[in-house]
Amino acid sequence: MAVSLAPIVMMPLMLFGGQFANSGNIQAWISWFQYISPIRYGFEAFNRNEFDSRSYNSTAIFRNLTNNNTVTILNVFANQMQYNIDLSDPHLLPVQTATINPMTFLGQDVGFWKCLVILAALTVGIRILSFIFLKLLVSKF
Repeated sequence: MAVSLAPIVMMPLMLFGGQFANSGNIQAWISWFQYISPIRYGFEAFNRNEFDSRSYNSTAIFRNLTNNNTVTILNVFANQMQYNIDLSDPHLLPVQTATINPMTFLGQDVGFWKCLVILAALTVGIRILSFIFLKLLVSKF
């Protein structure tokens, strides 16, 4: 019975954990499910540990001083190699850049320590529930 119920329980926990779908883009009527997923809190704690203090330039607008044209580059660092753009060129004057913090982009807003506390509470709660169900469902000899 456990083998047949495990995928039914684990698949929604994995889908709403934040790895496959952005937590900020989940529909409101089902968004409550992400808050009971331990995968969500583990994933956010991992992301906070790795990416919290970083921000990345995503869009840059340059003005070419030789012909006064404006050049917009999306995803500056990826397209810099593809289009052979030298950002240290003295003829390119940066007009505007936008930075993205990965944590706000992913819709993760709980925090590192809160995630660890919630993971510990979920672990204790699930163990207590499993002990209660074990006591109730096991027949006495």
